[in-house]
Amino acid sequence: MSRPRQKPETLSQSPLQAQMDLVNEQERLLRAMVKNKKRQLKHATSRETRRMAQVRAVGLRVIALADDASGALYRYLAQHVGPGQQQLEDEHGQLLDRFLDLDGPSVLQLCEPVAQRDKYALRDAIDFMVRWDLVSWLSLQNISKGIAPSVSLVLQQRETIMGRLGRRCDSMARTPNSQAGSYKWLSRWRKQWRLPKGQFGHKDVPTVEEMREKAQWMRNA
Repeated sequence: MSRPRQKPETLSQSPLQAQMDLVNEQERLLRAMVKNKKRQLKHATSRETRRMAQVRAVGLRVIALADDASGALYRYLAQHVGPGQQQLEDEHGQLLDRFLDLDGPSVLQLCEPVAQRDKYALRDAIDFMVRWDLVSWLSLQNISKGIAPSVSLVLQQRETIMGRLGRRCDSMARTPNSQAGSYKWLSRWRKQWRLPKGQFGHKDVPTVEEMREKAQWMRNA
């Protein structure tokens, strides 16, 4: 009986072959890393494209809702467009031109949305307009009239602004119903617009000195 043939012993790997294998492995890892970076960049670009599309959709509705359309749009874009001043200017001009090119039914559709994404855009536009109009009103009270409105008066003005924007606010605006929620909303609003503490009074009942200042202003108005 013949003995089974034994496999020849595997020769140890040469240093050159080990180095080539290491280079190949590093190349494979580098290709995988580059591929992953490209995938991440593609996803980030896609997210940014969708985000800017939403910003522009809201911006068009801000134009439709605002009395000072150019100023309100500029302030809205300043909060959502990148830090580049030129990009902000370009977006501002392009959106104004795009709005002016719309016909009557298209403008009406901006504020009477059907698609869900358009409803979200209108909701965000109304939410911004309430905050923006409230900041403008507060600046008028502080600077032009020298009055520091009470918290209750600020909240009352917010309701007035919502009423001016129309019935759409009833179902679209993200505003609180409870008193506690209103105060939280007011606190977030002040932080968002970087209003310093003490910009308006925190007591519903004004002091005697405040009443005297208001009465003096009324006599001089």
